[in-house]
Amino acid sequence: MACQSGSFRDWKRKAVGSSPDPSPRSCELVPPLGYGSRNIGSHGDTGHLEYLLLHTNPLSISQNSKTISKDPTEFSCAVEEYIEAAREVACEVLELVAEGLWITDKLALSRHIRDAQSDSVLRLNYYPASSDPSMVVPNNSIGFGEHSDPQILTVLRSNDVCGLEISTHDGLWIPVPPDPDEFFVMVGDSLQALTNGRLRSVRHRAVTNRSKSRMSVIYFGAPAPNSWIRPLPILLPPHQQPLYKPFTWAQYKEAANSLALRHTRLDLFKAPDAPLLLSASP
Repeated sequence: MACQSGSFRDWKRKAVGSSPDPSPRSCELVPPLGYGSRNIGSHGDTGHLEYLLLHTNPLSISQNSKTISKDPTEFSCAVEEYIEAAREVACEVLELVAEGLWITDKLALSRHIRDAQSDSVLRLNYYPASSDPSMVVPNNSIGFGEHSDPQILTVLRSNDVCGLEISTHDGLWIPVPPDPDEFFVMVGDSLQALTNGRLRSVRHRAVTNRSKSRMSVIYFGAPAPNSWIRPLPILLPPHQQPLYKPFTWAQYKEAANSLALRHTRLDLFKAPDAPLLLSASP
């Protein structure tokens, strides 16, 4: 099916505005997929945002599009086109990472998100400006709280409005200059485990802007639910114990969903007597 040029760009601008009633009453129980507002997870985390959360499975996209868009076919086509492109970016990055780490099997990392059963998701976040009369938002308030992403790799794109910040090891928050023509790629917890800490997941957050609304589209590349995540043997020096116990993506996802955003979920899977992982600035 051919997609019209620019259809996803138009959808980014209009989709949240045409979403279901965003009043607090309609958002008290946020569904796992589809439209949500303010509530993030089920442990009291909140933010000044509206969002759409979609599984990358085409059937799931098609089903959700019927309640999200007035033109479900165009919506589905645009989203699937974007997901395919974002997945290719993620896989290319992971294959370059494998090459840089001298991993013999160059698909050892990317294979997880190329899996037909991959649990990858796409998220569209809309952060209203502080001056937006429909949502009372103080300037520089937290749009999305401090966290690391549990998946393997995050591919983010936003408009030209500031808001994304990353944290150094000593807790200093560094603003990331926006660039609507570039992707921002971040390591997730699962990739940290797969590389035995050679790559570190990035703690980040989003803050609001007084005069402009911000939109971001994020592809989260994840394994299949039953995929095992364990440090690759080739990255373990002789006689060195792995930093993390093996776990499936389903187990890690369940653990991540059981904790508030700010918690370091990987700590739950540290191997007994694992050496300390030295902090480093991102």
